[in-house]
Amino acid sequence: MLEPGVDNTFLDRAFRIARLEANCAAIRGTLFGSEDGYKLPDDVSL
Repeated sequence: MLEPGVDNTFLDRAFRIARLEANCAAIRGTLFGSEDGYKLPDDVSL
């Protein structure tokens, strides 16, 4: 998907940021026992 050393497009960066935000939300939910139901989508891995 993303190759190191290649100038990635804006869309590639946007998807990467969205994935990181999903991971952060899941981690917050796990660490702090959030009742908001944060959890990782099936296709996102840490």
